Amino acid sequence: MSSEAENAPSSSGAAMLNQPIVMDCGTATIKAGFAGGTKPKITVGTKVGRAKHQRVMPGGALEEKNNEPAVAWGKKSSSGITSYFVGSKLDEHRGAFLLEHPMERGSVVDGGWDAMELYGSIFTPNRI
Repeated sequence: MSSEAENAPSSSGAAMLNQPIVMDCGTATIKAGFAGGTKPKITVGTKVGRAKHQRVMPGGALEEKNNEPAVAWGKKSSSGITSYFVGSKLDEHRGAFLLEHPMERGSVVDGGWDAMELYGSIFTPNRI
């Protein structure tokens, strides 16, 4: 026989679902965490990469590591779907990517909004 208290969501779990996410978008890094936290949960470089060639990367080379996003977003273009990449894999495989820096001196540059939208979609409560 179970009680209602056992079946109710934990107060810490329910509070975490309603906790706002705070993002600090800087020129070099983007930091994200929950409001009220003492430090960011995730810090990633602001640079974004697009593969120079389709299917360049060997299977599994861009898988996520330590909850850090690798392949994050695809945008349909006239030539097909362009995948954008963020995180440490950009440095490990930098020769395979065209790098974009969407922020300059604390502001989003012309043409940088697509890349900045990427960060809004990957910093979710499940990832942080």
